[in-house]
This record gives sequence, C-alpha cells and structure tokens, in this order.
Amino acid sequence: MRIRRWVVLCAAVALIAAGIPALGEEAPSGKPETQLGFGFPTFGRLHYESGYVTKVTGFNLGLGYSARYFTDDEGLQTDQFNFYWGWGTVLLILPYVEFGWTYAFEIADGEQLLLLPIGFFYIVPHFELAICF
Repeated sequence: MRIRRWVVLCAAVALIAAGIPALGEEAPSGKPETQLGFGFPTFGRLHYESGYVTKVTGFNLGLGYSARYFTDDEGLQTDQFNFYWGWGTVLLILPYVEFGWTYAFEIADGEQLLLLPIGFFYIVPHFELAICF
C-alpha cells in the first residue's frame, strides 16, 4: 500500500513540475521551441537565455521526465558538437543521469533544428535523433 502511495505522489510531483512554466525567455521569432524525437526527452520544450538554447525539458519514452543542459556559454550551437549533461526519471520514479555530445543542423532556413545526440546513461552508450520545430 505504501509503495502505491509513493508512486502516485512521485507521478503527481512530476506532472506538476512539467506543467509549471519554466523560467527563461520565450523562443525568439522564427526559432524552434519544441523538440520531438527518439530520446530523452522525447517530447520537450527548448529553453532560451540571451537568445540561445540552454536546456531542453520534457517527457521521455521511458514514461518519465527529462532535463538536458548544454554547457557552452552560448548554449546549443549549430554545425558543431555541443557537450551536454542531463538527469531524469524512468517510470516517473527511477532516476538516471546522462552526458554526451549533440551535433545540431539547421534545417528549413533556420526555423528547425535536427539534433543527433551521442551520449551515455551512466556508462551505457546511446544514440538519438530529434527535430526541433
């Protein structure tokens, strides 16, 4: 019975946290604001600071919440490898940490991004594909 309450509590906290508007700027005009792909996060929101993408947060295919942070001072840059680190949950309660590199391509005249992340969950390698629109 206690485990069920714990799962419900964790699920409620994750859903509330995902619904709270994130601190940061709105996407600049003509820039992508949503990420969709096969990775962590699977469906997420791009967060801007000083006009640069600094993090992506959202839900993942593991039925959890994910946050990925780009470490460069100018955030996610196109046509180069960008180091990132992240954290999240799987099944809303099992935590994970990750790190890796993302190569970003501008498509559709800069209105969309194609991301190719290569990283590690703990020590397990993974490859992803995502589009930001």
